Amino acid sequence: MNSKHYSHFLKNAKEQNRLYFTAHSHQFWPDVTRDAVIECWEDASKFVDDKWKKIFSEVIQEAQNWVKKHLSLQDSNQVVFGQNTHELVYRLLSGLNWNRPLRVLTTDSEFHSFNRQAKRLSEVFSISFDCIPQEPFETLEKRLLNAIEQHSYDACYLSHVFYNSGKILPWEFVAQHFTKRFPNAPFILDGYHSFFAIPIDLSDLGNLIYFTAGGYKYAQSGEGVCFLTVPQVSTLNPTQTGWMAGINELEGAPQSQVSFSKDASRFLGSTFDPTSLYRFRSVMKLFHENQWTIEKIDHYIRSLQKEFITLLPQSGTFSRETLLSDQLSKIGHFFSFYCSDPKKTDVWLRSKGIIGDYRGEIFRIGFAPYHTDKDIQEFFDRLILH
Repeated sequence: MNSKHYSHFLKNAKEQNRLYFTAHSHQFWPDVTRDAVIECWEDASKFVDDKWKKIFSEVIQEAQNWVKKHLSLQDSNQVVFGQNTHELVYRLLSGLNWNRPLRVLTTDSEFHSFNRQAKRLSEVFSISFDCIPQEPFETLEKRLLNAIEQHSYDACYLSHVFYNSGKILPWEFVAQHFTKRFPNAPFILDGYHSFFAIPIDLSDLGNLIYFTAGGYKYAQSGEGVCFLTVPQVSTLNPTQTGWMAGINELEGAPQSQVSFSKDASRFLGSTFDPTSLYRFRSVMKLFHENQWTIEKIDHYIRSLQKEFITLLPQSGTFSRETLLSDQLSKIGHFFSFYCSDPKKTDVWLRSKGIIGDYRGEIFRIGFAPYHTDKDIQEFFDRLILH
């Protein structure tokens, strides 16, 4: 890949003498995103309130088309944007019937934005979450299928790539089985660690499941640009609804009932900062113009991961001994290492100018298109410096 498109971020990293291996958490933004922010500002100054006409008729539609293209969806109107996945998932869950006890199938390894909300909901409402343990991972798919057979569920929420272990869940058969057994219950796939990292084809299942992800990580667009895809056959209407979901009603008389459109726009919220959509659109255009397909990106990252593995020692903090998995076809774009004292390790790495991160007892090292073989070698060179 070509690092010249990331000159601002790379320049600052070099001046700070830092190696950033947190691509699974926050990727550098290409230079075009700076121009996109200015474009958004200029549109606001030029059109003022009328800017929303351009945002809905051009910016959002283009962003929807990019998501449709990269997920192989049938219709771009299946895509709705939000400031974060928590907002979108909570709005989706608000469409369930809360007047009776609810049961949701999930795992014990979902990210905090869902896990925290799930715990709080179970404290206040009659909703229970069956959290199937991620480990042993080899039997996770079977245990999820068994749970679907044995119980009745109102929703399912699963990660495509787990944020802690980095392991890829073979979700397709689970989704098929769940949606067949519970046709009116939403199956939600969290793709934040897979979107624009590994190829995803929803041409067959995109009309059965909900998929949510965003641009903070691999789509290199920063905060505030997340999305939810909605099956065309979905009839779920949210209880938590904002004025933008009824934007076409603004100039008419108040209606006696809350109405909803039939496409994904019914899951819109309220006023938001559109800058992130401009950034997302500019990144998608850049990738397209340079023919950086997801397949090419994935291939390049795998080459970096292979190089990293060859340099790993047999034992030590970062070693083959502590690496959770080296099966590249079964993990995302980051490595997870078991670490008994991750906070101490983080301080030690930072003293050497290496930035990684940790979740619990898992230390994560992630890779991005702007990394090179030299960065991999530099990582290990810095580790042995005293």
